Amino acid sequence: MLKKQPQKTQVWDIYIRVFHWLLTFFVLTSFISIKYFDSLTVHFISGYCIIGLLVFRLVWGLVGSETARFVNFVRGPSAIIDYIKSLSDAQAHKASYGHSPIAALSVVAMLVILVAQVLSGLFFYDEEIFLEGPLAQYGSADLVGNARIYHPIGSNLVMFIIGAHLVAIAVYYILFKQNLVRPMIVGWRKSAEGKLLRVRHIAAFLSILCALIVVVFVVFFGN
Repeated sequence: MLKKQPQKTQVWDIYIRVFHWLLTFFVLTSFISIKYFDSLTVHFISGYCIIGLLVFRLVWGLVGSETARFVNFVRGPSAIIDYIKSLSDAQAHKASYGHSPIAALSVVAMLVILVAQVLSGLFFYDEEIFLEGPLAQYGSADLVGNARIYHPIGSNLVMFIIGAHLVAIAVYYILFKQNLVRPMIVGWRKSAEGKLLRVRHIAAFLSILCALIVVVFVVFFGN
């Protein structure tokens, strides 16, 4: 008798996976380039890439596949509390399809912090070190001043939330023996549900186009 093969469930579409790893790469590049190598050129280029990626994710969060849309994973306090309660029983706990309510908080926090970070970078201006963000000339004195104060703080916040994210993944694996990284690489996980995502590639193309337009706009007016 042939052994029945476990079914696979598609958790993440190709666009979310590419976004995730590109964002990780460019955020770390942006941080390392200025922190350890003082390379403004690399820092600016990675910053533009991050802007494009964030625009794509925000649009894809509205028109993307099931697990990518904000409406399907951002939950209220009651859902978060129920999920936390479910963590007390490792045997009965079942992984969420897509982001869990707790992971959703992390995703939203990361997006908000990164949006604030790129905006503060765009309007950053410090005359003492002769450093000016691409759009600083268009900002008010208060906006430019706040951007200069927030930008170094924001970089530390980004690193903190990345660290917290990694710790959460490790703890989840230890407690529930479930690898959350592999599905973000291959897109699938073992599951009897056998779900498939409906991915609208035209919507993805338009989302990417929106991201490119915003980046071109920032680069054009920044020069």
